[in-house]
Formats: sequence, C-alpha cells, structure tokens
Amino acid sequence: MNILTIEEHNTIIAELIEKHDDEAAKDRAAIDALTKENALLKDELEILKKTVAALTAKVEELEAKSKKNSKNSSKPPSSDGMKKPKATQSMRETTGRASGGQKGHPGANLELKDQPDEVVVLQLKDICECGGKIQVNEGIIEKRQVTDIEPSKVITIEYRAKEGKCEICGKVHKASFPEGLNAAAVYGPGIQAVLTYMINYQHLPLERAAEFAKEIYGIDLSQGTIIRASKEVFDKLEEVDPLIKEEVINSDVAGFDESGMRVAGSLHWLHCAATKDAVYYTIHKKRGKEGMDAAGILPNFKGTAIHDHWKVYYKYTNCAHGECNAHHLRHLVFLSDVMGQVWATEMICLLLRIKAHVDYSRLFDANELGGEDIEKYEGMYRAVIASGAEAIGIANPYGAVDPDQNQDNTIDIDNSTTVSSVKTKRRKKTESERMLIRLAQYEQETLMFMYDFDVPFDNNITEASIRMPKLHQKISGCFRTKDGADVFARIRSFIGTAKKKGKNIMEGIRAALDGHGADFLYPGTN
Repeated sequence: MNILTIEEHNTIIAELIEKHDDEAAKDRAAIDALTKENALLKDELEILKKTVAALTAKVEELEAKSKKNSKNSSKPPSSDGMKKPKATQSMRETTGRASGGQKGHPGANLELKDQPDEVVVLQLKDICECGGKIQVNEGIIEKRQVTDIEPSKVITIEYRAKEGKCEICGKVHKASFPEGLNAAAVYGPGIQAVLTYMINYQHLPLERAAEFAKEIYGIDLSQGTIIRASKEVFDKLEEVDPLIKEEVINSDVAGFDESGMRVAGSLHWLHCAATKDAVYYTIHKKRGKEGMDAAGILPNFKGTAIHDHWKVYYKYTNCAHGECNAHHLRHLVFLSDVMGQVWATEMICLLLRIKAHVDYSRLFDANELGGEDIEKYEGMYRAVIASGAEAIGIANPYGAVDPDQNQDNTIDIDNSTTVSSVKTKRRKKTESERMLIRLAQYEQETLMFMYDFDVPFDNNITEASIRMPKLHQKISGCFRTKDGADVFARIRSFIGTAKKKGKNIMEGIRAALDGHGADFLYPGTN
C-alpha cells in the first residue's frame, strides 16, 4: 500500500481545488450568460406584450372603423356602398302618425276654373231607347274639366329700326334696338331663363339641356349658347350677390359647412353659409380659413355660427359658436352600438330629452328654459361625462387637455412594425376619450340650443343646402373651369335664397335677366 507524502497530498488537494475553481468559474460564467439571456428574454417578452396589446388595439380600431357608416359617423352616404345601414338607425323621432296627408290637411286638389279656356258642350241624343223624345233640362249641367298643356310655342319677334335724316344739318338718326339685341338673331330672355333653370336648378348636363330645348321647343342650339345664358344671368346678379351675403352676415344665427368639389381637374371646396331665409355659396381652392375669409362672411359675422367640430371655425372669435348635435348623435350612436359604451347611450337620451323640452316650450311661445331646468340638465350632462370617464378608466375630462392632442406615452405601431422596431410614441386617444373630452370642453357650444331658442339643435339647414350642389356634381360631373364653378355658385345662391323666401324660381331668373333681380328678392331695393 502506497502512502502519500504530505507534499504529494498537498499537491493532489491543490489540483482538486484548482479543478474545482475552474469548474466553479465555468458555472459562474454559464450562470451569468443565462442571467443575461433571461434579462434579454424578459425585455423581449415585455416588448412582445406591448406589441400584442398595440396590435389588439389596432385590430379593434380597424374593426370598429369598418363598422362606421353614414348613420353612426360623419361619413357621407355615398361611402356606404352596397351595405346600406338600416333606416331604423335614423335619429329622427317617430310621430306615430300614418304616412301621407293627415286628417284636416287642406290638401292640393285640382279645382274647377271659373273661366276655362275652351268649353265643349256634350249633346244628348234626341230619341230614348223606348222611342220617346228626350226633353233637355237646360238648367242642369254637370261640369268636368281637363287641365292640360299645349305643345310649347316658340315665337320670333322681328325688330325693324327706322332711319331718318335731319332737314337742317343732315344728321342721320336711327332707332335704337332693345338692350341685349346686339346681333342679327339672338335668343330672348324667356329661353335663356329656361336653360339657366334647367342646368342650375334641375342639374341637367349641357348635352341633355340642349336635347330638352330641341324636344320641347324645337330649337336646335349649341352647348355654348346654354353656357352663355348662365353667364348672362351671372352678370345680371352682380348687384344681388352682395345683398344675399349681407343678409347672412346680419343674421343672428347662421350655419356654416363645406364640401369638396372637383373643378378643372383638381379638388376645390364649396363653402356654404345658410340661414332659414338665405343661402350663400362660394367655391375656393382652399378648405380652411383662407377659403372662409375669401367667402367674406365669417370674418364679419357677429351672430351665432352653427357648424361641426372642425377647429378652424373657432379661429373666428368675433361671433358665438354652436356645435351641430346631429354630428354628436352619429358619433354617440357608434360608441353605443359598436363600442358598447353605456355612457354614450345615456348622452343620446339626454340630448334628445333636452331637445324635446325645448321644442315643447316653443309650442307655448316660450323663448327660454327656466333657470332650474337649465341647472338640472347641466348637472345631468356633467354626470354622464363623469360616469363615462370612470367607465373607461380616465380622469374626469373637465379641465382635461385638448382632445386633439396626445399627451400620454405608450406603444403605437403601424402595419410595418416589427418587435425590434417598436418605439414609444404619444398614445392615440380612443374615440370614447376624444368624445368625452370634446363634450366637456365644448359644453356651452353643445348646449347652445338650450340657452338660446333661436339656435337650432343641428346644422341641417346648411347641410341640406350643401346637398343640392353635390347632387349637381353627381349628375352633371365636375366643373371644367373655375369661372364655370363661380357662375354656378352665384346663380345657386340666388335660386336657393329665392326658394327659401317662397318665391317662384323661374320668375326670379327672368327678373334677373330683365335687371330686376335685386328688387325680386328684396322689394324696394331699387
């Protein structure tokens, strides 16, 4: 048996310790590597969690966006495509009455005329079937009338200007032709008025307007003639245009809106200002303040401007503002039906309840709500917003930041985002947050219809005025020139204002051609 010496024993122990230390060092290095790898995995896991959360939010946002339509958002009806929303989604209140004329309504039945243009006497036969002679009762006559039209008659008036010479000085004198008769053969104001009416009010394209004139009147005219007829009316309305603008500027309440129009192959904007008695259109290259300033109404308007929530309108501080609650209701319907927000349903009910109270008060000639009612509704309004904020986990919006600004930092991604490229960006507020903050910060503008009975609940008057020019573009296509667009805007302002005042449009166009357009809209002007 070999006995180790102390030196040998110590050597073996030293080798074992060294081997152990090497293995321990390797273990520590492995542990450190695993620790670092674990930390990296944790970081990647956090990034993946945030990415999944961001993607989930993005999916929810896109799904919600796909469910938007003209009934629950500000999207136009044309964007609905083949998937039209059900008519039952309309925010109009049901009256409970059957459709059609109501009991006691005077109606518009065709009545017998006292002086018919032609009388046809229907004679009896002389002999009855039994062979007896028929005695006519002269005092008993049953009358029935047919109202019809004859084929349109075109007349040609020839003017012959006489000429003479002064016996003393020999000067030649010639009779003057009527104004507008500046060529050997021209079309008169009657056909000019009809053509202007057809293309600017009935929205006929030029080709169909020419076809109309040929089929109805037997006149074969060019499209250029139709354009010149509208240009003639445009020129004659030069004095009327500022009068319409002035009426809108001086009104207590006016609605404002704008919509895209294609002019000369590029996007322009139709700006509209409307009251219950007048409407004024302009077409400009710019949508915002530049276009509104060019229209010349908002910079001088001192009443209450009704509009949607577009911030450009609030740059005009010389007037009060009221927001269109039809827009609010559509957004709230989306939040209620699609996003399941209970507070949105409560706000819809509250706004409609206040509207019903205001409408009912008007029936009794009241011009304001009582102070207690206003206080109660304001309290209910703020309570709904507070409960909505609590439900979605945000602070009470009263005193919050502007809804169009993002303040909190969070993960926001787009379709090209990868885990390694995710960056921290300002969080995009949800639609619920933005709506709650808007309703809080613009409480007075939202409830303006409650404070002032002259202010409407919505901006439907202006939106309805926008609808006809949009229909014109849909039927007749875009305007080829800016001058053509301006001609349409001025004539349409005149036609729209005449219609609001209950005046005959054809008579108005004819009056304009005769130089009496101003007196037609505003009697006593001339």
